[in-house]
Amino acid sequence: MSQLLNEAQADQPAPAQAFVVLVPAVEREELARLLPFAHAIARHQGGRVQLVGVVVVPLEQPLSDGLADARRMRAELDELTNERRAQDDDLRLAASVAVAHALVEGIRNAVQEQRADLLLLGWQADH
Repeated sequence: MSQLLNEAQADQPAPAQAFVVLVPAVEREELARLLPFAHAIARHQGGRVQLVGVVVVPLEQPLSDGLADARRMRAELDELTNERRAQDDDLRLAASVAVAHALVEGIRNAVQEQRADLLLLGWQADH
């Protein structure tokens, strides 16, 4: 009987990865505007929000030179995610930090590593 159960389970498709909305944490004010929107999308899709902070290191320097800044940014993002979770128990929110030679490179790498389904970017409106 257990062999039949195993065969039946093998025929079922593997569960899909949760929908991931990736939000770069570039400016705190922008993040405050984007997080409710990101959370609404993630909740609707049954997924989660992934914040990513990017530490940019000059091209002539090794990426390891960004370690101290990455640790500092990670602590700030952890504090922010803990504050948001305290406000909303249902919030599926995580944070990570990327170190790169360019902001776009760090964001692109985070999208690939997190297998993000949606990249939510802010914009600066012309007044």
